[in-house]
Amino acid sequence: MPHSFKHTVDSVIIGRGCDPSVPNIYMLIDLGDGPYIDEWTPPDVSYGDKPTQAELDAVTEAQGEAAREADKVAMASEMLSRDHVSAAIVEVLSTVASEDVEAEVLDAIKAKL
Repeated sequence: MPHSFKHTVDSVIIGRGCDPSVPNIYMLIDLGDGPYIDEWTPPDVSYGDKPTQAELDAVTEAQGEAAREADKVAMASEMLSRDHVSAAIVEVLSTVASEDVEAEVLDAIKAKL
């Protein structure tokens, strides 16, 4: 499966030794003529300037796929973290509730996440 433009940008970020899973580094937009980086707001100077077209063009299929895999791992880690937080909240709430409401509370918390 070919990687997306997002993963091309992520690959450049990884190549700079930075973490592309940090929120709000960049905003992509596509007005019909292909995606491009609309905003570039990295958390610190180590991310450098907005990637140039030459940098984006130099990304290989293997690098794009590696960035896609890294993105999947980051999303899975975030989901697991949310589940651990949900479980901790349920545990606390169920100890103070007059009856065991664990399943109902867990469902309500997951719906909010």
